[in-house]
Amino acid sequence: MAEIQKKGVVQWKQDAGDHRRSLAENVLYRRLKQLVGEAVASRLFDAQVNEVHARIAAMNQMTSLGRPISVRVGVAAS
Repeated sequence: MAEIQKKGVVQWKQDAGDHRRSLAENVLYRRLKQLVGEAVASRLFDAQVNEVHARIAAMNQMTSLGRPISVRVGVAAS
């Protein structure tokens, strides 16, 4: 709190990277809602946990399929 008072909220967020983290969380949350919907279908808590885990696993799989495969080139052999 002292640092926020000293620097101001805007500068503190920039220094701490808080704004970027917040934006990333927001994007992921919206993407998850768009892909799998807002509500869970299960009524039991354990089943809801399993449903959310399955949704996140599916989202992670889709994300990995869209990620390019990077290969380092032009590195001299030791």
